[in-house]
Amino acid sequence: MNRWIIRTGVGESFNAASKARRDAEAIAVRRGYQVVSFRGGRTAGRSPVKALHLAAEGIRNWNGLLRTAGKGDIVLLQYPHYPMKSAALMRLMLARGRRKGIRFIALVHDLDSLRGLHGAAAEYCDRQVLPCFDMVICHNAAMKALLQRRGMASERLTVLEAFDYLSEADGNARGEGIAIAGNLDPEKCGYVRKLMERAEVPLHLYGKGLEEQSVPEYAVYHGAFSPEELPERLEGRFGLVWDGDDLSCCRGRAGEYLRYNSPHKLSLYLSAGLPVIIWKEAAEADFIRRNGAGLLLDSLEHLAEEISAVPADEYEKMRRSARRIGAELRGGKMLDAALRRAENDLEGKFMK
Repeated sequence: MNRWIIRTGVGESFNAASKARRDAEAIAVRRGYQVVSFRGGRTAGRSPVKALHLAAEGIRNWNGLLRTAGKGDIVLLQYPHYPMKSAALMRLMLARGRRKGIRFIALVHDLDSLRGLHGAAAEYCDRQVLPCFDMVICHNAAMKALLQRRGMASERLTVLEAFDYLSEADGNARGEGIAIAGNLDPEKCGYVRKLMERAEVPLHLYGKGLEEQSVPEYAVYHGAFSPEELPERLEGRFGLVWDGDDLSCCRGRAGEYLRYNSPHKLSLYLSAGLPVIIWKEAAEADFIRRNGAGLLLDSLEHLAEEISAVPADEYEKMRRSARRIGAELRGGKMLDAALRRAENDLEGKFMK
């Protein structure tokens, strides 16, 4: 039996999504997966010529994979798979591969239909293509329950818990105040501006979308760094996982998505050894609660009081827990364990 992972171009941006995909590939390769590279871009835009070119590339990619992989082999695909408008082709090729005896695992990075991205194509992918995989590695129990409600069998789903964050950092970040990393665009994260206006808790800000001259004295804008650099750059007492434009709760598409998503910034904070403050209704709140790795809050309205109310010995317990989990994430243990479970399930079902 051979194991394969499909590689598509992810770029070298300051983008957490590309970091997550590169890490997943590295962890899979360590487990013995061989890389199969798919050529082609993410999108054709509105160009009919580019659309035809991408379609031809897609057919060549999938035909090459099906010639390479044989009966009993496992193929890992990082989902969503782009270009998204090739979803019908992917569904057809998954069916052909399964008839050949190849088994497919999807590692879900995002459900774009929940994020309100890519319109009908994302809806089709999430509802019609994802169920075509033999096993699906999803983020957490909340996402698993959602996929079950959409008709996927529980035995074909396994939970990641949190994304790994491969890093050489020592996981010993320190400081005062709150670290906030990611997209700082006020239209996406209006809550950041409101926190800055209150000037109650020192803020350490990392990412794009913020003009340095707009940052008040009580906050420090450290700039944008590559995902590989960030764990060693973080300062603070906690890392904040929040979204939307409100302090009272997480609203809108981004806030609702936290009910199912395992944010990569959560993994960033833990990899740096920072306990996490997270919205109480977020899917990953249960993970933080079970591991004693941070605070679960309904609102940020009284953030300063919530932080000051944490006894020193309790904070040290949170910090030790964050460092323990962070060491696992830096070593790639979450995906390694999820792949092992998925492989064992496939072997039990199909490879006797």
